[in-house]
Amino acid sequence: MKQHITLILLCCSVLTLFAQPKTITTSLQHPESIISDGKFLFATNIGESLAPMTKDGDGSIYKLSLDGKLIEQRFNKSPLNAPKGTAIINGVLYVADIDRVVGVDIQTGEQVKEVDLASFGTSFLNDITVKNDTTLFVGSIDVSKIFMITLSNPAKIEALNLPEIKSPNGLYYNKPTNQLFFVELVRNDLLQGKIGVIDWKKDNHPKMTYLSDLKGNFDGLQMIDKNTLLVSDWYNIKELKCRLIKVDIAQKKATPFLDDVDAADILYDKQNKRFILPGLGKGTLSTLVIN
Repeated sequence: MKQHITLILLCCSVLTLFAQPKTITTSLQHPESIISDGKFLFATNIGESLAPMTKDGDGSIYKLSLDGKLIEQRFNKSPLNAPKGTAIINGVLYVADIDRVVGVDIQTGEQVKEVDLASFGTSFLNDITVKNDTTLFVGSIDVSKIFMITLSNPAKIEALNLPEIKSPNGLYYNKPTNQLFFVELVRNDLLQGKIGVIDWKKDNHPKMTYLSDLKGNFDGLQMIDKNTLLVSDWYNIKELKCRLIKVDIAQKKATPFLDDVDAADILYDKQNKRFILPGLGKGTLSTLVIN
């Protein structure tokens, strides 16, 4: 019996060591989201101060090598305020910047698109995810809306009719199932945010379901596999303490598995089979491999 317990503890220890993030970049300011075109990494930077709703013009996009070496401190040629969520469509890098979505040419850094959402009353657009080659979803924390943007000229903006959603932050669209996964960050100490999914199964009208009773201040969201989500949770938002959570979609069960991490939005780097975590609090980029 004693040997059996020792073996279990040893296995748990190995798994814990295996799942530790590895820091690849330091000395950034406040990186919030990260994406890759397969050749480079692009990370949004809220700015010198952590002021996600302030139009101060000091936001930027970092351009880095795939191994995390900083190439350009300010890849964007036009001013940004507090850029957060990222997405790439047809050679254009889209970022959520307070009350607008800005498109930047991935080759030159020049601004090529701007979608203004100020008329919806938002000052806290956050994550972006791609539906298809002409459509984005973007979440607004302060007005509790998820917008679908058709990238026509001019752009078409539609707010999803889901009044039960509170402060959507991380988004992930899963094309094979036509599902939009989301997490909520309510910005207080009460841990009121939840993890959910939106389906379009009947009459093309969105229907929302929560995937767990676990509550938190959820931020980043990616898929580990077709039945598992990886979520970051600022469980102590005042002290910027964060943990990672696995969500079993079928069982509707969320399980914290890694504490003491620094992770805002999360990128799954398919090319290198790793997750990349932007360290909003410490100004780092870290990688994580999960089996």
